Amino acid sequence: MAKKATHLLLALLAGVGLLCTLFVQEARAQVLYGSVIGTVSDPTGAVVPGAKVVIKNDQTELNRSATTDAAGEYRILDLPGGNYTVTVAASGFRRSSRRAS
Repeated sequence: MAKKATHLLLALLAGVGLLCTLFVQEARAQVLYGSVIGTVSDPTGAVVPGAKVVIKNDQTELNRSATTDAAGEYRILDLPGGNYTVTVAASGFRRSSRRAS
């Protein structure tokens, strides 16, 4: 009788353990850094290769920069959270700045 009760208890515990693993959600960490990815184009929609893109954190003065590729695209990665000003400059164009948060 004791052996039968032990097997029943083990089966019950295994079933509860299986149910717990099915309903436990995976813990996810918060992302600490962000990225800015974009395309620089002129008012007609044509891409602007070789433009310099500078992003500056308004609080910490952290500066990062990138140059657009042949498709006018740029990527600035691993930016801490905060408010930023993005400035774009290219030969033959007026410099443009925008605030982003």
